[in-house]
Amino acid sequence: MSLVSLLPEVRQFLERKHGFYIDGRHQPPNGKERIDVTNPANGQVITSIAEADAEDVERCVRSSRKAFEGSWANTSPDERGAFLLRLADLFIKHREELAQLESLQSGKLIQMSRGFEVDMAIRFLRYYAGWATKITGETIQPSLPSMNGERYTAFTRRDPIGVVVGIIPWNFSILIAVWKFASAYHRVYVDHQTIGIYPPDHAADCRACQ
Repeated sequence: MSLVSLLPEVRQFLERKHGFYIDGRHQPPNGKERIDVTNPANGQVITSIAEADAEDVERCVRSSRKAFEGSWANTSPDERGAFLLRLADLFIKHREELAQLESLQSGKLIQMSRGFEVDMAIRFLRYYAGWATKITGETIQPSLPSMNGERYTAFTRRDPIGVVVGIIPWNFSILIAVWKFASAYHRVYVDHQTIGIYPPDHAADCRACQ
């Protein structure tokens, strides 16, 4: 990153006192403990993030449960797909910011952050947006005994299970976060399931997660 001029937006982001993004807005942590985020290329601390305690986790779960049972559940599949497409557009708009932050916190080459991490995340967002209106069940003819020539039909329906947690490793924090919340095996956004993202301690300054 020494040959890359950091964008002013990236510097401003690193200077913020980061809390949590819960219930659709930035919120301060319940406790005071913080975790330093270090640039592995030179060992320098680039920023710090709040360390969640039990109450912070509960707030996240309550928010996700509320969305699961209310606002998010009431959106149509088409609206959920459109949401992911809008998010992909935002990734394009802020591509360089995301790439620089990823290189700073994980140590990967800037070319890899741009061309692999961020660009592939955009592709996955668009891919799973297309699945929003294409999740279906199956109609099955069971092989059950017939008393008078009658036939039976059964069908399957895919239902979300509730709130899930996506645990993100340090090495590809943007891309894998997208895998978790945009897919979750085609269920998170496209079938109104809700998710809480747990970023890695050593590469937690992921703007995509915030």
